[in-house]
Amino acid sequence: MSFYSAPAVGDGKVLIVREGTEAVHLTAYDAMTGEGVWNYELSPTYKHYLSPVIVDDAVYMAQGPFERDGEVVTHCTVIRLDLATGEEVWTRTLDEPAASHAAYANDMLFVTRIHMYDGRTYISALDADTGNVVWSENIASEAYDMSCPVIIDGNVYVAVGANNAEYSYITRIICYDAETGDHIWATTQDDSYHVGWHVFAAGGDFMIPTVMSEETTFTAYDAATGDVTWSHTFGDVIEGTSSTDDTIVCTWTSNPFAGTEDYDMHIGLFDIATRRFVETYTESMPGSDYWVSSWMPALAGDSIVVCLGAKLMCYN
Repeated sequence: MSFYSAPAVGDGKVLIVREGTEAVHLTAYDAMTGEGVWNYELSPTYKHYLSPVIVDDAVYMAQGPFERDGEVVTHCTVIRLDLATGEEVWTRTLDEPAASHAAYANDMLFVTRIHMYDGRTYISALDADTGNVVWSENIASEAYDMSCPVIIDGNVYVAVGANNAEYSYITRIICYDAETGDHIWATTQDDSYHVGWHVFAAGGDFMIPTVMSEETTFTAYDAATGDVTWSHTFGDVIEGTSSTDDTIVCTWTSNPFAGTEDYDMHIGLFDIATRRFVETYTESMPGSDYWVSSWMPALAGDSIVVCLGAKLMCYN
């Protein structure tokens, strides 16, 4: 068994995408005991492992692309499940596969999508109760990767990575009105690499970790204007981030492709005010046959839930 998403925590449960013997499931575990509570079958050959979102008594998740009867299905399926039972409440199909995890705010669900062949990217807002599309916007073309949406003070933000005409990698950040989809501002960050999914809000800013070589740079953008407010570079490749108002929780491993070799797993608490780690924790992990890169950690009160390959762990 191996886990294929970041965990989500709510109502005494930990939800995560896992590989079974014949299919891939979204599985709910009891947060105190680790015992399985329910399973929801996704696709037998699920291709894009996106994390669930828990809001009150509901679970939301975007899927795709995946294979069905030997053919690649290139659309996005968004689902809502009952958190207590795992029963399906509604499903909605959109063109183009999901690009990242969904995000929720003010009874709306935000989903980003990317075309598999030409890199066209989109963001859509769905009514969280019904699954009906409220608005949808074309973001960019020829994109390489795309972030999850982030909502701050009534606006939704998304980052798109692409190559320009000179084949220099750039990141474009776009801000929309979350209720209407109206374009507010956009800015470009040159010479960055690999946006990934791990954008987030912290301290009122929109944060983007970008990776170049063996370093990770956090860049903070003013949510109202798009101006850069600060940046900080680490000497490691940060693989997962979650945040509170004043702290960024980071996870990374000494060797994400360790295979059967032993490796170290690190958790760091980065203080936004002082721009430094105020606490770090390192645990030596035995070798595994699985890819051991860490996903985004989930925060639940004073606990941090971390997924590494086939391991799901909770730390205080």
